[in-house]
Amino acid sequence: MPLKARSRMISFRLSVEEYDQFRDLCLDQGIRSVSELARAAVNRLIHDPDPLNATNEAIASRVTSLEDQIRTLSLELRRLKQPDNVPNHVPDTLRAAQGA
Repeated sequence: MPLKARSRMISFRLSVEEYDQFRDLCLDQGIRSVSELARAAVNRLIHDPDPLNATNEAIASRVTSLEDQIRTLSLELRRLKQPDNVPNHVPDTLRAAQGA
């Protein structure tokens, strides 16, 4: 995939520690340069300006779904534990086998 021509430049300063962290992250991620890392980070923010909020919303939605499933399972367990789930006309031997 050919690279787009880049004609604009942005410049910002980093402390020695920040630069070292950038450089280490480049090495860890297999990114060729600090400039490429900065460009990728800015592009990610352009496409998803609030990634933490989106993540939190997804987690909250999943938690709500799991809570609903737990409620349903809890109700079903309570229903199954009730002794009147076995009809009265069932013989005692069958009743015992069913756990009533």
